[in-house]
Amino acid sequence: MPVFDPISPDRLVAMLGDLLRESARWEHPLDEFRTSQLLSASSVARYLAAELAGSEPNRTWFVEEATALVDGARGPAVGPDWAAALDRAHHGLTARDRPVGEVTTEVLRAARAHPEPAAQEFTGALRGLLAQLTDRHVALLTSGAPR
Repeated sequence: MPVFDPISPDRLVAMLGDLLRESARWEHPLDEFRTSQLLSASSVARYLAAELAGSEPNRTWFVEEATALVDGARGPAVGPDWAAALDRAHHGLTARDRPVGEVTTEVLRAARAHPEPAAQEFTGALRGLLAQLTDRHVALLTSGAPR
């Protein structure tokens, strides 16, 4: 759906945060509580702007990496249950018809339940990928909103 206003949602939230931060410094005296409330709202807006700006690139990165990991594990998968779980994960990641977290949880459960050594290696590799995603997310939030 075309949007009349070409300003992106992350930029609008960043602008809101700037306005809140500026209003906390108005000339007329604000009591300490109101000032802190405005500054807190400004921080929330900055974090939300960072989320809006960076969540899709991080999601795309994770889906691409997880799909490659699933595809790499599919070849050596011996057990039919494990192979089917990998096929479902591949479909879930590429079709975008289910939440990524749901797909990831399902394939991790299947890997833990399967005695195949390759399944256990997959578990460690996917957990490592999730750790990288967490680091990327923390870096996104600590970098602040785009200006």
